[in-house]
Amino acid sequence: MGQGRVIGSMGRCRLTLALIALSLEACHSQPEPLGTGHSEDGEYTLDATTHDVTATIKTSDGPVTLRSGADVEATLPQGVSLYPGADVVRTTTTQSGAVQDALVTMRSPDEPAAIIDFYRGQAFAAGWTTDMDLATPTTHALTASGPDGLRFSVSVQSQTGGALMTLRVSSRVPGRASQPVSQRVSSGR
Repeated sequence: MGQGRVIGSMGRCRLTLALIALSLEACHSQPEPLGTGHSEDGEYTLDATTHDVTATIKTSDGPVTLRSGADVEATLPQGVSLYPGADVVRTTTTQSGAVQDALVTMRSPDEPAAIIDFYRGQAFAAGWTTDMDLATPTTHALTASGPDGLRFSVSVQSQTGGALMTLRVSSRVPGRASQPVSQRVSSGR
C-alpha cells in the first residue's frame, strides 16, 4: 500500500473514531447503559450513565483505540499541560502504534488572550515552533510543532463569564518506535 493510501486510511480512521465519540455524546439522555458492539473491523463500549466511549478499529497498520469521557485522562508530552484552574469538560484520546492524540475540552473564567499567552509560553519554553497564531473578535487559535513532527493546537472561544478551549496534542507513546507523525496523518490535522 502506498504512503498516500496509508495517510488517507489513518486519517479517515481517526476521523471516524472522533465522529463516533461526538455522535454518542448525543445519546446521553438514554436511561440505561448502551452496552457493547462488535464487528470484524472493531468493537465499542458505550455507557449512557458516564457518557464514556471506548472503541477499537482494526486497520492494516494495527489497531486504533479511542477513549472519550469526562474522566478520561490525557497523556500530554513534557512541556504541555492542562490550563491551570480550568474545568475539564471532556477528553478524547486515540492511539495508533506509537502515536497518541489527546483532545481536551475545558472551560475557564479567564479571558482567551490569557489562555493563549499561557500556551504560547509553553510552546516557546519547550522549543516548539509556532505554526499559526490567529485571533478574531471571538476566537483565538494557536498551533505549534515540536520534535519529530509532534504538534499541539489550542482554540479558545469567548463565552459569557470566560472561555471554552480545546487543546489537541499529538505525542509519542514511550517505548514505541514509529515514523514521524507528519508522515502518518493528513495535513488537515
